[in-house]
Amino acid sequence: MSSSRATSIYSAPIEIKEDLRQTTKLGGCAVGSRAIYLRSFWGECSRYMLYQDIARVFKRVAMSRGGFTRHGLFCSLAYLVVLDKDGQEISVRIDQEDTVDHLLERIHAIRPELPLHSEAAEKRLKEAEEREAKRYLEQLTPQAQAALADLNQAKLELEKFLQPCSELSQAARAFRVQKRIYPFYADFARVIMFIVLLVGVGLWLAPLNWPPYFKARPFGAALVSAAVCLLYGLRSYANNNLEKAKLRYAMAVQALEKRFDESSNFLLPPYCAHPTVITRMARVIREGRAQDPQQALEIVKSDLKKLNSNVAVSQVEYDEVVEIKPMFLCADELQQN
Repeated sequence: MSSSRATSIYSAPIEIKEDLRQTTKLGGCAVGSRAIYLRSFWGECSRYMLYQDIARVFKRVAMSRGGFTRHGLFCSLAYLVVLDKDGQEISVRIDQEDTVDHLLERIHAIRPELPLHSEAAEKRLKEAEEREAKRYLEQLTPQAQAALADLNQAKLELEKFLQPCSELSQAARAFRVQKRIYPFYADFARVIMFIVLLVGVGLWLAPLNWPPYFKARPFGAALVSAAVCLLYGLRSYANNNLEKAKLRYAMAVQALEKRFDESSNFLLPPYCAHPTVITRMARVIREGRAQDPQQALEIVKSDLKKLNSNVAVSQVEYDEVVEIKPMFLCADELQQN
């Protein structure tokens, strides 16, 4: 089998180097209009591979050795894998998994025909699609078909402003996280900080005639540094508390309300305006469980309430639930209050 088609950027032609200058680096890699630029031992974007030589690009997530041996750290390791047409793989370690997703999104925007999954993942996705297709009715009533058309139109409108929808989902999740944090923890941290600070200052100002084996001043300086670190943590908490999270969520809902004022008779209320919600509503209609959008929305709410940590779901459904369930929970809590 021939060697990999990746080429050093230092011997690249002028048009490739110019293409690299016009791209933005992510995780030491970059996506250009002519090639994909990869990180190596020699530096960031030190090698490239032309799109015409690439068979597929995909993400690989591995487990650190500590997850198997139980010695060391347990964490996930994300890789950007480029497979050339000769079957050779190039794996580039990326620090953040989200960075790999952003790189794949850029590749899809430039070359939508390029496969972004491994062959095994494509097979699993195809099997999942076939299983899901069996859940749907072959024939839908005219009312259900009209409801699906309305949902598709609503989804197209939402995709015009994905940023407010994403902000609503993130704000709802942050609000739910802060609801689970007890204020006692912050008060306890303040008490510990002041105790450490007082002891540290006292040892720092201790007389010099202390026994030589007890280094009071260096120990006091260490305690003062620890108190400063605690103070910085409490300052971060002050900018990330329940009130701030609630305000952020309210602003996200208001931003979508302003959007809907421009387009009246929208199918979704602002507190759950998200493309994933419409996807699940369309799924409910195609399964024959609802005939109109309002009924489908109520069934989606009911399905989300039934899902908890004891219910096993697929990875796709898990991602959907994590993304949209907090929006419904936050809306219910605010209505009850």
